[in-house]
Amino acid sequence: MKKFLTLSISIFLILQINAQNWTFKQKIVASDRAKNDRFGFVSVSGDYAIVGASYDDYSISGGKLMHDAGAAYIFEKNSNGVWNQVQKLVASDGKAGHLFGASVSISGNYAIVGSPNDDKDTVGANCFSNAGSAYIFERDSFGSWNQVQKIIASERDTDNWFGYFVSIDSNCALVSAIGNCYDENGLNNLINTGAVFIFERKLNAYWKQKQKIVASDRSIYDLFGLSTRINDSFAIIGVPHDDENYLGIQTLTDAGSAYIFKKDSSGYWRQVQKITPKDRTIYDKFGTSVSIYDDYAIIGAPYESKDVTMMDAGAAYIYKKDSLGVWKHEQKIFPINRENDTHFGQSLSMKANYAIVGTFDDYSDVNGLNHIYRTGSAYIFERNGNGVWGLIEINWLLK
Repeated sequence: MKKFLTLSISIFLILQINAQNWTFKQKIVASDRAKNDRFGFVSVSGDYAIVGASYDDYSISGGKLMHDAGAAYIFEKNSNGVWNQVQKLVASDGKAGHLFGASVSISGNYAIVGSPNDDKDTVGANCFSNAGSAYIFERDSFGSWNQVQKIIASERDTDNWFGYFVSIDSNCALVSAIGNCYDENGLNNLINTGAVFIFERKLNAYWKQKQKIVASDRSIYDLFGLSTRINDSFAIIGVPHDDENYLGIQTLTDAGSAYIFKKDSSGYWRQVQKITPKDRTIYDKFGTSVSIYDDYAIIGAPYESKDVTMMDAGAAYIYKKDSLGVWKHEQKIFPINRENDTHFGQSLSMKANYAIVGTFDDYSDVNGLNHIYRTGSAYIFERNGNGVWGLIEINWLLK
């Protein structure tokens, strides 16, 4: 029997009249919600949202039970601004324990869903325990989302967990395999260094692996790809278990890092920068969450403890790309009322002039009162005309 309560997602509305006036819009849950489904890994694109529930047990019809096979749900915003569930997605070859929906991403008419505990390849053969896979869905002219392809890494092995994190933008998708042990050429075995595989959609609508990327200074147990995001010709990869700074020195256990990759004119993705904060300390886990949009990137460090004597209060760091293409630290952000063990920066997202940062373990209301254990919250920041990011409101995510 499942032991934990279902997670839910709250949708926030940005009022057009006053960009600094945010109001709660809607709470959404799965139509067939059940204990321990862990509904809550979310991605939004336009009028569509996809939410993963990796511990869901039931097929689309609800009649076939497969423990922790996983599912994902598509929500659509109607003309009145109301978000409604329009479809439940499951893997065509889903099995118990595959955790389909552990990661999700949506962009336009395409969505990708990770299934990191899947064992089999695209034809249901060559079984490797937890090799992992991901599934591409496309929205047709009738508005129905259909599975069009199952993708796997060109090199599969036991406990690679391909599909642990996915990100899609237009015709390009990133899929991380945090347990992968080899470099981009399939050589130099280092335990659990991690890798990210890049897929591109071809003219025949077939998604093909374009490239495998790894860190230039890869090391054992880094788990490269614990978080990933792609935006246009840039990708950011989080590595919260990395120990070295951007120069490859000053070893600090799990201080964390992030890597920026850029697609060149030939379509090849190259590492252009490794980012680490100047105030890094052990166990900060910088890179647990990442997001990138245009010339800005934001990176979460949920176990950061500086600025005030707050253990594991967390912080997020904002970087801006300058005219020479160098990503430079612009601002460190955290809530004014930060508290011990709240882990600000566990999740985040950025778009245009706004950033939203989640803190799953927060327990105070918007006024810092009425403590309820690990209810969780999200903080919304806006970049003003002077380029300064300021907190504009806090709202509850989980209740």
